[in-house]
Amino acid sequence: MGRLINANDKVNDHQANESCAFFNLSPLHSGLHFSAGRSPIPAKLDAARRIDTPAGSPMSIFEYNGSALIAMVGKNCFAIASDRRLGVQLQTIATDFQKIYKVHDKLFLGLSGLATDAQTLYQRLVFRHKLYQLREERDMKPETFANLVSSILYEKRFGPYFCQPVIAGLGDEDKPFICTMDSIGAKELAKDFVVAGTASESLYGACESMFKPDMEPEELFETISQALLSSVDRDCLSGWGGHVYVVTSTEIRERILKGRMD
Repeated sequence: MGRLINANDKVNDHQANESCAFFNLSPLHSGLHFSAGRSPIPAKLDAARRIDTPAGSPMSIFEYNGSALIAMVGKNCFAIASDRRLGVQLQTIATDFQKIYKVHDKLFLGLSGLATDAQTLYQRLVFRHKLYQLREERDMKPETFANLVSSILYEKRFGPYFCQPVIAGLGDEDKPFICTMDSIGAKELAKDFVVAGTASESLYGACESMFKPDMEPEELFETISQALLSSVDRDCLSGWGGHVYVVTSTEIRERILKGRMD
């Protein structure tokens, strides 16, 4: 049976609603926020769940340190390049930060995103590659290494590494292989170039206008260098020069680029 509602019940309900509205709209001096039907939440803890820019707008954790990564394919060779800046949002911390790592003579890994996660992920990958070398008595192929990186990232999908890897290597018959993936290991293969980092939008435009198929190592170096430098000039979270590797079946050429220092 339904309950009869009298005038006193309506008055009590109206007072309860006003009380809840008061707690929702008025923060207490103790730093706690109350909401109807919920326990108080410390204001400092609630604010710590997001990262704000100096202007106060939310920012992706992938943009916290800033980065620019690019890998490009040539004729029986490949090039991989990165900027050298390490920052905390708009504050520059270091100007010689390593973002490209050598796995073996024909395989390189670039890591953009949160710098601490990048270093942790690299250490795990080196450990797994050394175990593979001991077991198989050979180096890992680029395709195999890409699958390894993808599986490690997907394993941590509920608490991911905030990294976007770029993998470049020479496979069978010195055929170049490049790929990138997101933070949970979804691979994106390409036959021309891949990019990652906060300057990725500028890198896409520069690479699409400059890339040519079957470039020789020297022309490939010039192309990837111009694409990198022109792109980081349009991104305030990356820059301070560049670090370029050009890899063939017989040699590795490493060069440091000087760019704008502002």
